[in-house]
Amino acid sequence: MKLSNIIINKRKSLSLTLKEFSDALGLGVEGEMILREWENGGFTPDSEMIKKIQKFGEEAPYLKQPKRGQFRFIDLFAGIGGIRIPFQELGGKCVFSSEWDKFSQKTYRINFGEIPAGDITKIEAKDIPDFDILLGGFPCQPFSQAGLHKGFSDTRGTLFFEIERIIGEKRPKAFLLENVKQLKGHDDGRTFSVIMQHLDILNYHAEAKILRAADFGVPQIRERIYIVGFDKNYFDIPEDYSFPFPEPSGKTTRVGDILEKQVDRKYTISDRLWAGHQRRKVNNRQNGKGFGYSLFNEDSPYTSTISARYYKDGSEILIEQEGKNPRKLTPRECARLQGFPDEFIIPVSDAQAYKQFGNSVAVPVIRAIARHMKAEMKSLEVNREVMSDLLGEEHRSWNMSRIHSRDTKIEVLVRRYLFSKGYRFRKNDKRYPGKPDIVLPKYRTMIFVNGCFWHQHKECKIATIPKTRTEFWVNKLNRNVINDEKNTQMLRDNGWLVVVIWECELEKDFEITMADVIKQLELRIKRTEET
Repeated sequence: MKLSNIIINKRKSLSLTLKEFSDALGLGVEGEMILREWENGGFTPDSEMIKKIQKFGEEAPYLKQPKRGQFRFIDLFAGIGGIRIPFQELGGKCVFSSEWDKFSQKTYRINFGEIPAGDITKIEAKDIPDFDILLGGFPCQPFSQAGLHKGFSDTRGTLFFEIERIIGEKRPKAFLLENVKQLKGHDDGRTFSVIMQHLDILNYHAEAKILRAADFGVPQIRERIYIVGFDKNYFDIPEDYSFPFPEPSGKTTRVGDILEKQVDRKYTISDRLWAGHQRRKVNNRQNGKGFGYSLFNEDSPYTSTISARYYKDGSEILIEQEGKNPRKLTPRECARLQGFPDEFIIPVSDAQAYKQFGNSVAVPVIRAIARHMKAEMKSLEVNREVMSDLLGEEHRSWNMSRIHSRDTKIEVLVRRYLFSKGYRFRKNDKRYPGKPDIVLPKYRTMIFVNGCFWHQHKECKIATIPKTRTEFWVNKLNRNVINDEKNTQMLRDNGWLVVVIWECELEKDFEITMADVIKQLELRIKRTEET
């Protein structure tokens, strides 16, 4: 086969344009023209370049995964896989990925050997394989739109909702979400509050912390918020539990450590662009804005945060050059700035590469969080096994069949239903007798969602007594009934409306049962307003 045909076939097999392939091969300013000549047979590349072309994209650097994996995870809003890399390094197996951008899909495919599924809004949760951990660096754009209206009072219409619905249906053991640090303060904190409320309604223990990339070994400020959660239906999580987010590594960073030694002249900005940057900085300073280009050198400890707009003019990170105008970072330097290893392949044009790395994550930060998550999940698993052993086989089987089922199918559904109707509440409030499942202080109303077995619902087929150790179970369950009656009376004596929802009622007809609850709440509201 002719060399020209080999080059053409290689490029087309990777679905790359002339510019994308020339940039990926590092051919410089005239790269597109040079590559076109090679493909036309006008002249040929040297032997080293021929080898580079032949090997390019032959083996995805992150294709190899453990057959089973120590744990399974999914990669949502995957981008180019920055969150995936550390979890795969720790022995995890990615069983599903989703990313709608075609250029990011291209980069993902050539590095991981798979094409992510497209628009997650069009994918049913039931079609996603079972997994242990959900990963998602979900976009933040919808929040500004929500803030104009209801302050994110409803997650529908936002991409967080896609994460919420998948978590709700698939019940992963844990999740890691990443977003801009401004998420915490958006709409006076209401956006973040609603997100955490929705995760709580799903019965997940969730915590968040803002971490800085420069504290984890990469020379870039980049502050992002990370939300870690664990399933309380699965793990026995202590009431005082707090996730140990990683502490700063203490490693000194230096911009020079990520810079390439030889850089093509095309990255040096033009006289016109440099003059424009300087003029805008002066004007902004005079107007009190304080915005403009940012200049760095080899000895700078870190740069400002690289963004997806870097491709436009590179103003947020410019590198000093002796006797020349400053230059933009190269795509490889952007990759290093985010902590991507050098074996990570960049198969797209410079403009697309800038967007991709600007939208991606600081890999070392994810790596540190991933290690802590893996360790904590192991620890919580041990606690779960210990508790299971203490319960005994018989008790454990009843516990799993009654309590665990109730928590996932009943309490969570009731909370979500009430929340969707605009009711705001506290959950499992220990300050009140019986630790009510749902407390609505505004309406002085308590709601108990009772499992028919544990609370012995009269004339219910579920409320049977085990045939073994009958005396033990009779005494235990009778105590539950007596305590329920005592707690209910105490609450009513103090002016609280007590509503009891039974497991069997919800399973028989959820909508009718909840409609009756809403009717009681509306009547309570009316009486409250009258007084």
